[in-house]
Amino acid sequence: MKKTLALLLAILMMALMLTGCQINREKDMAQVVLEVGDVSYTKAELYEKAEAYLYSQGTAIDLMDEEMDESLRAAVDTFIADYLEYLFQIEVACIIVDRDMPLTEDELKEVNDSVDEYVDFVKEYMLEDHEEAEGEEHDEDAHVDEYFVQSYGMTVAEYREESIRVAKLDKLGDSIIDGVTADDEAVKAMYEADLKTQKEAAINGETYYESETMADGSTIGAYTLHKAHGYRLVKHILFSFTDEQMDEIEDAEVALEGVKLVREEAEEDKQAAETVKAAAETAKAEAEEAEDTEKAAAQQKIIDEQNKIIAEKEALIQSQTVKVNKAQADFHALRNNKAKALMAKANAVYARLEKGEDFDALLKEYGEDPGMKSVPFSVLGYLISPAGTGFDETFVDAAQQLKEVGEFSKPVVSNFGVHIVKLTYGEEEADLPYEMVKEVVQPYADSVAQDEAFEAGMKKYAEELGGKIHPDRVTYVK
Repeated sequence: MKKTLALLLAILMMALMLTGCQINREKDMAQVVLEVGDVSYTKAELYEKAEAYLYSQGTAIDLMDEEMDESLRAAVDTFIADYLEYLFQIEVACIIVDRDMPLTEDELKEVNDSVDEYVDFVKEYMLEDHEEAEGEEHDEDAHVDEYFVQSYGMTVAEYREESIRVAKLDKLGDSIIDGVTADDEAVKAMYEADLKTQKEAAINGETYYESETMADGSTIGAYTLHKAHGYRLVKHILFSFTDEQMDEIEDAEVALEGVKLVREEAEEDKQAAETVKAAAETAKAEAEEAEDTEKAAAQQKIIDEQNKIIAEKEALIQSQTVKVNKAQADFHALRNNKAKALMAKANAVYARLEKGEDFDALLKEYGEDPGMKSVPFSVLGYLISPAGTGFDETFVDAAQQLKEVGEFSKPVVSNFGVHIVKLTYGEEEADLPYEMVKEVVQPYADSVAQDEAFEAGMKKYAEELGGKIHPDRVTYVK
């Protein structure tokens, strides 16, 4: 009997324990997750702000959805923890900046002007009933407020205040990282690590390699440390067309492409007809073998129809080829005519190069491509892939005809002007030496050093203020 009672008691205690483990949602969401100075945020307030922020970025999601997919929930939990850190930085910055380095009148004006410009944009372009509200200032302001609440979860006044708070974080951040740069050891370490990554990426294929040479995600080759096999690095002196000349050339090229398109479509139609004809010929042969005269006759009819289409398309292709040839001749004549004055200048510079003058010096003096006059391309040159993707065809052809490093082309005309192209690295794979690319790597290493300095500086200020965050409390608990 005692054993039975003991067992029942144990079962009851377990049930009570399990009941106690059921989440008390109200209590959970009331937990303080951030506190600094007189400011504190509960978990509920954090979720509300995070949800509004996501919505403002185009993502509508219920952060309290109990049916949320596990992988999505994990990503959401990570985002909320990061957002908590961001809010903490904002609150710390507001206290420190107000205390030590208040925003100046000019800085406040810059923020307010920016918000005012955006409000004007919303009034002009984003309000469906703008015309009805025009002239009714109070109503229009109400509509704008409604738009901001729907888009950002805050009124215009609250949006303005938040913009000022962000400006304070920016000011504090700028003061922390002011003068921070990476030392030579850090730059060299980044070079070696990224060089290794690019060499490994080159083995895995063009897509992987080219993405690694982009660094900031903008232009292929802007961060070339390893030049993969088959690629070339080139520099060029560009004598540029005027904007008006380029517009004329572009219009002529559009006309040329239109004529080409008609021919290409005719070629595709002819190929499709030939495919249908071949299938019909096979079917006819099978029908004749089976002595099915009716089916054979039907297939012959299809063959006759396709022969007619093929003949029509061949005639169109021939006539369009004549038009294409004329359009191409007209296009190149127009372009070459526009390039006469530029070609004279280019030939004069080419003659100086032939006499041994320094290419980079002449590039600096005469080149009109802004990319060639600033890091990284002033150091690296342009990375030309085996397919030449992303560059003017004439420019690529000139680059690919160069065989020896240091060799330069005769002046060639492209849609951008006249180029003299120099080969700096040929098709064989090569590591660009550290001393050559150091100034290319330096900004990225500086960015890492500044991020580290910012984190350390914010931590120092937070500790000074006695601020705390509790990222362990922000995870959604079912």
